[in-house]
Amino acid sequence: SLKQQRVAEAAMDSMKQQMMDLCRSDTLTRAREQHDRDVTAIREQYEAKLLSLQQKLDAQSQSLNEQ
Repeated sequence: SLKQQRVAEAAMDSMKQQMMDLCRSDTLTRAREQHDRDVTAIREQYEAKLLSLQQKLDAQSQSLNEQ
């Protein structure tokens, strides 16, 4: 009976560890997905700003060339 109790406790400890690993994995997955969304949004903002600045630079260059 004592041996069965130890086996059961070991199984419970193992299952608890597996549950913690699954939760940690799920949390990391969600964090990674949120990070990817954030990076994509920042990249899109950067590219839009870069395009705007490039257009302004082109307009200034054209204006200088005309003068």
